[in-house]
Amino acid sequence: MIVVRSSGHQVYDRNGAFLQIIGRAGSGPLEFALAGPMAIDAVGNIHFFDPALNRETVVDRNFRLLRETTLALGVVYDAVAVGDGRTRFVSSVSMDPVKIGHTVHRIDGDSVVASFGEPNDSAYSPASVALQRQLAMHPSGHLVSVRRFEYVIEVFSPGGERRLLARRKGVWPQTAGDPAPVARGTTLNGYVQDVEVDSLGHVWVLSMEPRSNWERYAKDAVLPNGMKVLMPTPDAPPWWRSRLEVLDLDTGRVLASRVFEQQLWGFLGASQLYGYEYTSQGEPQLVIYGASISLPPS
Repeated sequence: MIVVRSSGHQVYDRNGAFLQIIGRAGSGPLEFALAGPMAIDAVGNIHFFDPALNRETVVDRNFRLLRETTLALGVVYDAVAVGDGRTRFVSSVSMDPVKIGHTVHRIDGDSVVASFGEPNDSAYSPASVALQRQLAMHPSGHLVSVRRFEYVIEVFSPGGERRLLARRKGVWPQTAGDPAPVARGTTLNGYVQDVEVDSLGHVWVLSMEPRSNWERYAKDAVLPNGMKVLMPTPDAPPWWRSRLEVLDLDTGRVLASRVFEQQLWGFLGASQLYGYEYTSQGEPQLVIYGASISLPPS
């Protein structure tokens, strides 16, 4: 298990024992300025994306530096590596005039060979943070992309042709464009946290579902810049709960759905998820959960 940190990525064994740190803070070889997404390819190479340095760093399974590549794609939100890692798909909002509005980019070797995923059914501004996607690879070789703030699932061919667009309704109020700021008397929006695809092609979606009574746990606060905001009250439950859903894109069915009171932050494959708990001293502890969910027979 690898925990991505800007001061150096921490490596743990499967039982949670600390092993070593990959790299350190900085801007030189095998140094990092900002923790971004990570992807592991089929041969075990690990791809780290650093949004601050606009760089991809690749190490082998023994954590030795293989190469570093400059990628002027702006902030990378998610990434997957295909096969031996020569092909990668990343989700980012690029300010390149040619790529602007296109939120998924295919990289072969050191070059961006295709940019796609521009929404044709939303009121997003071209550089909106709401354009970010969560990505996963389907066993067929197609790319599964989920819009973070709309629960819209898109399936693309390896070349970027959109093959499917499906909207999951009824989970939380849908947004149209950029999510509104959190304010009293408004509806709190949910959002997609992560996506994974299992060996059968089922799509597992982890999302944050807003609590109906979230305002009960909100207080008014003023930031150092003078901006007034709502903040959670101390020792209150989170404003969001975690929802895990398994979808069959062939039939459009929701195969299973389960809500968790604790907040889960992402997948470790389709059978495990991770989250955080805090010690009595306020220190965060990484927690691994088994995805106990029953699917109907095929």
